[in-house]
Amino acid sequence: MDRALEAWPARVAAAADLPRWGRHLTAEVLLEIGPRSWLLSLHEGRIATVKPGPFVMPRFTLALRIEAEGFARFLAPVPQPGWHDLLALRRQGALRIEGDTTLFFAHLLWFKGALALLGERLAPVAAPAAPYGAVSVEPITGRYLRMDIEGRPHRVYVEEAGEGTPLLLLHTAGSDGRQWRDLLNDPDVTRRFRCIAFDMPRHGKSSPPPGWESEEYRLTTVGYTGLVMRMIEALRLDRPIVMGCSIGGRIVLDLAAEHAGRCAASSACRAAPSPAATTTSRCCTTRISMAARSAAPWSPAWSAPACRRRRSGKPSGTTCRAAPASSAATCISTPRKATSAPSWRRSTRRNAPSPC
Repeated sequence: MDRALEAWPARVAAAADLPRWGRHLTAEVLLEIGPRSWLLSLHEGRIATVKPGPFVMPRFTLALRIEAEGFARFLAPVPQPGWHDLLALRRQGALRIEGDTTLFFAHLLWFKGALALLGERLAPVAAPAAPYGAVSVEPITGRYLRMDIEGRPHRVYVEEAGEGTPLLLLHTAGSDGRQWRDLLNDPDVTRRFRCIAFDMPRHGKSSPPPGWESEEYRLTTVGYTGLVMRMIEALRLDRPIVMGCSIGGRIVLDLAAEHAGRCAASSACRAAPSPAATTTSRCCTTRISMAARSAAPWSPAWSAPACRRRRSGKPSGTTCRAAPASSAATCISTPRKATSAPSWRRSTRRNAPSPC
């Protein structure tokens, strides 16, 4: 570890992205790994000094206290699931974060990358994209639907590909249907599913309603679920599977709870059942953190290299069905009519804006 720490400042400075990710990061960080400790002086994403301990009541902005065994697992060339990520270590109880935690989560990507450099883990190298060769036409077709939504005229852009069971795809907030483009081009998926991705009003190629410039836009749970049901009606879909990502995944949970008979199944990707503010949302509002950069590093904590689908302990109400091939380990939740609203639904206001 001593040799790794000696070379650490130079490795961080030479890393392709770390100086840029941490360009607003200036702090005194106490790093404890097992019984040993070091005081790091960080300046604009670079490690200026590394002072070894022990210390008596050191002054620091942030402290990271990591169990030695857990950190060794984290630094393994191919870490085991549950030990592959700083947030995974935190969930295991092997990492404690003290001091200015907002500073840590706002620069989570930097801390993940910098600490990984203490090991011999190889960074993934993307293979160069193969040339297309001859010109070909993608199997995706796009069109506009002129339709009324909540009594107002809209032009909604829709793309689709494939045949078979309807698969309605909901994009993330601030994005559009392009995020599903690879799925619509996957022949293993489209030979079994009619994949349909639409841009929400005010997103992508879908137009806002007349008069939008003089009103405040609020995306509510009721409005989003109503929009999805209106699209199912307009496209004449018979009990489609609905798959959503992020806020789209959150709405999928509402659809499963409230419209169980209208959908054959649902799949929530990277969704949260509660709209309560989280550490991520707090960090995204800081001046030094862009939302996408702050939120993105949270994702790896939910997956890992060599991760396998669990065959036991599957939550009730879910069934592994004929999921699209590009999400082979996806468990699709089968909607069912509940006798009462889930606890997380009862604790929130009915028209509260959905989380973004």
